[in-house]
Amino acid sequence: MSYGQVSTWLAWVPKENAELAHRVFKTNGWLRSDVHPLTKSNLVGFPLLHNPPQEALERTCKGRFPLPQMNIQEVTVHPSIVPHASMRHAVGMWLKDRNIVTNELLDSLPAKWERLGELILLPYGTFDGTEWNEVKSHAELPTLWHQIAESLGGTSLALQAPIANDGYRSPQIELLHGTTEVRFTDHNVAYAFDAGQVMWSSGNVTERRRIGALDLTGEVVIDAYAGVGYYTLPMLVHGKAACVHACEWNPASIEGLRTSAALNGVESRLKVHDGDNAASMATLLGVANRVHLGLLPSSEPAWEAAIRCLNDEGGWLHVHMNVEEKAIDDWVKATVNSLNLIASEWQRPWRLQPHHLERVKWFSPRVRHVVLDVQTVVDSMN
Repeated sequence: MSYGQVSTWLAWVPKENAELAHRVFKTNGWLRSDVHPLTKSNLVGFPLLHNPPQEALERTCKGRFPLPQMNIQEVTVHPSIVPHASMRHAVGMWLKDRNIVTNELLDSLPAKWERLGELILLPYGTFDGTEWNEVKSHAELPTLWHQIAESLGGTSLALQAPIANDGYRSPQIELLHGTTEVRFTDHNVAYAFDAGQVMWSSGNVTERRRIGALDLTGEVVIDAYAGVGYYTLPMLVHGKAACVHACEWNPASIEGLRTSAALNGVESRLKVHDGDNAASMATLLGVANRVHLGLLPSSEPAWEAAIRCLNDEGGWLHVHMNVEEKAIDDWVKATVNSLNLIASEWQRPWRLQPHHLERVKWFSPRVRHVVLDVQTVVDSMN
């Protein structure tokens, strides 16, 4: 297409919601890639291919960020740089300079990857085909890894692998170039950790931001599976929790959590409990306004402890689980029933009821990662 001035629809959202809005607009196929976002005052204007129907906007934005203001405006169209094309060009030039046949190799390059700060993580199995044998045995192979990382805007490159079955759910990545130490900012929260030792799920971004958007002012929160602080840090930075008790047993995760807390200036409101959360939570009975239960595929092992950790006035539980889509309604009922049985067994002065179910993402073709927000209510029988 030609470049210059064109009229396009712009969706204006508050700057603090810009990262999330970008993901939402892109996921729905609304975002133009040839026009840069605009800014004015405290708003960011995202260029859209068309004006989405009002009901689609409301359905997509509800509970995430304010409904965008829409207007048509003259903007400048820029040539877009497609990262995959940049990688393909870099690999093609490297192969050509070494007289290696390119077509089959270029066609096998991945179309998707993950980025953590300056570290580019390519999918498991990339470069595994026999067609790559000559390349991987080449004396100048390190220069290829460097050029791939650079073409994708990073300084380090690694291959993903299945999560280790070691109790810590440690990632297994093969470092090709650079370092696994990463530092990045997500929704104005700084994270720093060793990606070679700590699991990170980029797919949970909407849930991290949803939890961070809750007003936790004055609350004591327990994060039963804190990890590197996926949810702990947003609750401290954005939710303004008075204190978060973070339970974690992976030393590498704890190191990353402490470092990240210091970067965000919230270390004084963070209490890290090292070791098995069953033992840690036994020391926190009756202290919490809220307990976050973020383990997959199931957080059920900590439900009883969570019920006991809520104070007598009650509060909230955020229960994560992988559930078959067709079974979600039944799971919600069964979960609430189980939680109320536990509460009754421990003679808690309240019962629990479902407040909201968040469908976070697809875990597999028929299985959803969901989060059930459960709220306590005073039991009239007590």
